Amino acid sequence: MAQATALNVEADKLAEDERKANQSVNRSARAKAILEDELFTAAVAEIERRILAEWRESPARDTEGRERLWEMLKLQERLVALLKEHIETGQIAAERLGQLAEQKRTLLDRLRRARAG
Repeated sequence: MAQATALNVEADKLAEDERKANQSVNRSARAKAILEDELFTAAVAEIERRILAEWRESPARDTEGRERLWEMLKLQERLVALLKEHIETGQIAAERLGQLAEQKRTLLDRLRRARAG
């Protein structure tokens, strides 16, 4: 009975790991769709173009204004980097799902043997 309980705890952990991995894969697909969306890519390019144009037109003495523009540009880059990070995390999670499927099959075999014996 104790072995079956331990196996059930292990099964619960596998199910939670699988849920989290699926969540990462779904976020990855959404991030990829955003990054590939024509409107999003056009907006990112236009924002960058406007920031750089404003920076070029700003007086050299306006260090505070130029710093604000730099921060805006960096924030935009961080947004794109975060979406790319979600894609990479999802790819890792997809590989993990394959591992979890194998672990699940092994665990089911062990549960069947524990119940039979």
